[in-house]
Amino acid sequence: MAEDMVRQLPFQGRGRPFWRPSIGQKIGGIFLLVLLVAAANIVVVKEMLHDLNGVAATLNVAGKLRMLSQKIALETVSLTLGEGGHDIVESSIHDFETALSVLERGGTVFGYDIRKLSLQHRPQVHAVQVDWIDYRSHIRAVLAPPAADTVAAPVVAQFEPVAAASARLLSGTETLISSIVTQTQQTQEQALRRIYALVLLDVCACYGIRGDPAAGGTSFV
Repeated sequence: MAEDMVRQLPFQGRGRPFWRPSIGQKIGGIFLLVLLVAAANIVVVKEMLHDLNGVAATLNVAGKLRMLSQKIALETVSLTLGEGGHDIVESSIHDFETALSVLERGGTVFGYDIRKLSLQHRPQVHAVQVDWIDYRSHIRAVLAPPAADTVAAPVVAQFEPVAAASARLLSGTETLISSIVTQTQQTQEQALRRIYALVLLDVCACYGIRGDPAAGGTSFV
């Protein structure tokens, strides 16, 4: 009788056995993890492609600023030579101002849906705005008819301040474009790092299913 009691003592001291998942549960958990990581990969890639499309549209509009600044100068020259009309120049001025406003605030222009530029580009946008105001004032001064009691200055002399203002505006738009490209590259690098981290997690999850040489089959951890 005493021996029987001694044999039963270890069992009486035991608690509930520790829960261990079955092989099927392990397989299900691992594949669920792989599925979640794959979904995260898709989301990251989709966001990166969306950002790239948005950046392409933004760069197109910023490039329009550069083109319009030169177009306005050429149209003004043509007008002073008796070709074209004020409405053509005014239309280009309106397009420039609309594009610049959309870059700053977001909106639709030239068929592109543009998100407003981040605060990182605020100094470059402000510099373009200042240069544009100066440039536009010189253009309007050239287009304004001379007073009755004054002699019109030669065309070359009239366009000297326009050329100087145009060069400043062109430089400003180039700086803005460069800033957008730099931020795009940084965003792409961050997205790639996230993708690499998810791929590494994929590998770690798949490592949970590995061949067991001793058993000659597959083991699950």
